[in-house]
Order: sequence, then structure tokens, then C-alpha cells
Amino acid sequence: MSVSKENSKARHIKNYRKREMLRKKIKQRGNLLFGPKNQRSTEIKEENTETNQLVTKKPSDSAEEIARLLLQTQIQEILTENFILLGSTGMTGKNILSQLSQPWIYLGASGNLQSKLNELDAFLEEKNDLHNSSKAEFTDELLQNEDRIKIRKNIFCFNRKPISFDSMVKLENLNDDWKHELNFNEKCFTCTKADLQSVSSPAAEGEFVLPKGPDRELEFRIYLQLQEFTYLMDYLNEDQKVQIELQVAVTIFLENNSEKWPSIMTRIFKKSQSDGHIFSKESNAAISWNIPPLKRVSTLISALGSTYFQQQKSHVPRGFVDYDLNMQMASKFVSDKVDSCFKRMVVVTSFNNLILSNVNEYFNTKLRLEHDLISQIHSLDQLVVLRPGPLVGSHTDDFMIKKPTKSSFLLTKPINKALYYQKYFLEFNSHLSKEIAQVGLRTKIAEKIAAFIYQRSFSCLFGYAVPVEKVANVAAVRAISPSCTEHPVVIIKSDEIDKL
Repeated sequence: MSVSKENSKARHIKNYRKREMLRKKIKQRGNLLFGPKNQRSTEIKEENTETNQLVTKKPSDSAEEIARLLLQTQIQEILTENFILLGSTGMTGKNILSQLSQPWIYLGASGNLQSKLNELDAFLEEKNDLHNSSKAEFTDELLQNEDRIKIRKNIFCFNRKPISFDSMVKLENLNDDWKHELNFNEKCFTCTKADLQSVSSPAAEGEFVLPKGPDRELEFRIYLQLQEFTYLMDYLNEDQKVQIELQVAVTIFLENNSEKWPSIMTRIFKKSQSDGHIFSKESNAAISWNIPPLKRVSTLISALGSTYFQQQKSHVPRGFVDYDLNMQMASKFVSDKVDSCFKRMVVVTSFNNLILSNVNEYFNTKLRLEHDLISQIHSLDQLVVLRPGPLVGSHTDDFMIKKPTKSSFLLTKPINKALYYQKYFLEFNSHLSKEIAQVGLRTKIAEKIAAFIYQRSFSCLFGYAVPVEKVANVAAVRAISPSCTEHPVVIIKSDEIDKL
């Protein structure tokens, strides 16, 4: 009887030690993936607002520490995406940037957020041999720690002038019954409006400095804008919670001479990560900021385009903006291409056909751009071409004058009515004159024509007009969709854009 008790006690001690060992492994691995709940890992001393999220001190030379840092780097690469956007000050480009700065594009048709969780799930499955528990037990333990899975999007823009970020985040218009579902660890989780928060840091401006290094002979300086948006989303099911932190960082490099953009691109994006500082003029302080290697920038989005008015104002030929600059930036984008990295370009051109391209220089330039991107930029894994017709939208900020209702006392007397409409037309004409001075008469006429013919039977005669918001949405969705080389060239026409 005593022997039986001793055997039972020995088995109990053995099982207890196994459970403790498993618990320690799970806790250690959980801290590696997401960080402890109250305090990050001891070697992390500074949280840095940069592309790779964290700055670490020099690690020890132990094999365990090296493996730990390697695993951390792999996880960061899975959960971080980098994009370059050209033309973000134009009507189409600013709408693309607005879409990419908000969470909806990553939650919707693109399936981007779900694909990132799928990649993380597959990674956990692959690395499951590091511990003795099942993958389900390991992931369940992680979810109980209530740590956020950080998914980061870095958007790099090249602009001739600064932009305003004021109207990019719009959570207040969300319906009360809004919800979104995600699958993770073979379970379904739901996020509602009450479980979604938006946090945006103040926009920063300053000089970005990259010091001399092994791959940079001289110190490099450029002025930039910086804005970060953070979205906190809690996904729940009956007994668990997945907390996701979606970070969107917009970095805008400012250079008035667009002919310098290709060389600037090669000086900023190198074969390895570039570590620099932003000297903010608001806080008079230096902010650490890192640039990923070019091979980790997966997508180039171009909404570059010029008008006759812009050509006259800037003295930059339309052909250079519409064709040469696109080709040069695309060439630099794939210059560091390796087999293991995916390279995609999404370019907005124009509706076209052989007749138009033979009689009009603008359409000829757009068609030549498409052909040469296909035939000359061989390292692109996928080229997505959007061919919208006349764009329904405004190149300037919308102008709104509040009209009184018919029951308003202002319109009860003829004299009041006459005075009101006189004031209305004076304000309208004043604003219209300012818009024409800003974008040109031809551009304003084109806007009015596009709005008039949209969804009318004869719209196809003018190339099928389409709202600029739809063009921007399709461009953004294609840019962040999971990597796919099944169709190396995709052409989407204006009527198809309108129906998507």
C-alpha cells in the first residue's frame, strides 16, 4: 500500500514538473510574440515610433537570445507591410491615401487583416515544435494574456507640397449595428462598434537625417511630414478575446523638384534598414525613425498625373509626370528585387483605345506607359492597371453653403428671399473663381461634365464616368490584397470599377 502511495506521489510530482515546464515555455513564448501584459521584455528600453515598432539593446551572444531575436524579426516581418504612394496630392491620390489611413479597407473586401492572422497562425503551426503542448493550447494561453497583436502599415509618399490629415479618420459615421468577424486559431471572433477605438497622434514635421554608413557615403537630409493612426479592436467570442492594434504610419517626403524623386528614393531605401532621426520643429526634439529595406516594400501605387494648367504653373512637362516619372520610379522600385520578395505596382492611367491614342497626345502617353511597364519592368510580379473614365469629384475642398428651409422666416418675405439668394450667388461665384485660379478652367469644366454624364446612357461615349472614390477604393484594395502571381497583368476598365 505504501509502495502504491509512493508511486502515485512520484507520478504527481512528475506531472506537476511537466506542467510547470510547459507553463514557463508558453509564458516565455507569449512574451516574445506580444510582450508581457504589464511590462515589455527587459532588454527593450525604448518604444520607438518607427517602421519596425521596437528598438532593442545589443543582445547577448547566447544561442537562446539569438534565436529569440530571429523569431521576433520574423514575426515583425509577417505583421508589417510597406507601401510607396505617388501622387497623393492629386484628386485620386489623396483619396487613395485617405482609404489606406482608415481601418475599413483592411477589414473589408481586401481580407488584409484576416490574411495577416492566417500568416501568423501558419507561423505558429510551423514553430510549434519549440514546445510540447498542442498549438491550440499554446494559442489559448496567448489569448488569455490579453496582449494586443500589433499589425502595422507603413505608407511612404513623395510629394511636391504638404498635405492636410484633418479629414482622414471618420469613425463617428459608423452605424451602431456595425460588426466585423475574424477567424483565428480555428475559432470565430466578433468586433462591434463599442469594441473599436481610434487614436491618432499629432502630425509632426521636421528634417529627416540619415547618417553616413556602409551603404551611404554622405549624410542625407530631407524635410518630411509624419502622421500615425492607431485603431484598437477587441474581437470576442463566448470565452476568449483577441485584441488587435492596427497601426498606420504615413511618411511624406517633401521635394518640390519631382525630377529628384528617383534619386531620393535610392538614397532613402537601401538593401538594409536605414536608421535616422526626425528633428521635429514642433517639439524641438529628435525622434528615432527607421526606413525598411527596399526589398520589404511590397507595393508601389501611382496616381501620378498632370493637367495643362499644372504644366503651365509648374513648368514641368505633362509627359514627364505622366510617363517618365512613372517609369523611373518603377525601375528604382524593383532595383533590389530578390526571388523571395513580392513586387506589385498599381497604376491609375485613363480609359483608352487605338483611335484615341493616335489622335491625342495625352491618351498616347498613357497607353505607351502601360505597354512599357509590361515590356520593360520585368521584375514586377504583378501589374494592376486602372483605366477610369472622366472622374466624378472635386480637385479642391467641397464648398457648402447652408440653405434655409422653405419654412424659414428668411424666405417669408420677397425682399428677404431676394437678399438671401443674392448673397448666395456672390459667395458661390467667389469660391468658384478661387477654384478656377487653383486648378484651371479646363479642369473645373471637366468636373462638371463628368458629374453630368455619370450613370447616363451616353456616358460610354465619353469613356464611362466613374466617382473618384470608387477608383481610389479599387486601387487601395488591389494594393493590399494578398500576394498573387496567377495574373501578372490585370487591367480594370472604368465600367468594371463602377460595378465593384
